[in-house]
Amino acid sequence: MKVLLRRSWFRITLVAIALIAVAAAYPHFDEVRLRENVTDALRSTTLLFAVCTALSLSMLNNYIKGLKDSAISHISNIRAMLESYYDKFNESEDENLQEIVNEYILPLLSFSTHEWLAHDSLNPVLSRIVDPLTRLVETNPEIAPRYFLRLEDEINELGINYVKRVISGLHAKNRGVFCSHKCRHCYHILGGLTAKQL
Repeated sequence: MKVLLRRSWFRITLVAIALIAVAAAYPHFDEVRLRENVTDALRSTTLLFAVCTALSLSMLNNYIKGLKDSAISHISNIRAMLESYYDKFNESEDENLQEIVNEYILPLLSFSTHEWLAHDSLNPVLSRIVDPLTRLVETNPEIAPRYFLRLEDEINELGINYVKRVISGLHAKNRGVFCSHKCRHCYHILGGLTAKQL
């Protein structure tokens, strides 16, 4: 049955049969009452669609707001870690730690909440830690898992949150509220990742 439903000719045949049945029965109906019933049905359908649309928009807006609140919580955690690392490593004589403080920690601390939420401005700064941290791990292997892995996890979670907010906003703006969970638009934005994989 599922195979037949996928065939366009089968669906057209069903519609044609339904139309023929309506056309055959139409002469036996009271025309005025039939028109009134059709009008009432259209009004009810329109009202139902409007209510469903409003509810869906409300749910989507609440979801986006929840994502933003979650992002602000991540930003607060990241800033707290950066401040503690700055206090701990600021007076260190290690050149690599000084480079991390000056080129990575301080620039990140200077970003406003709006810049953190936009996320794009972070990318040039985030890559600056790779070289000094690589050199630092060679002499002190414990420093990365002890201090910087959790920070990286929080920043990655913030990045995933940003992607979800962008996609949710695009759904509300371009695709409407009645979008499939296998939406191709969503699939292409994520570069092949579905919302479920996020």
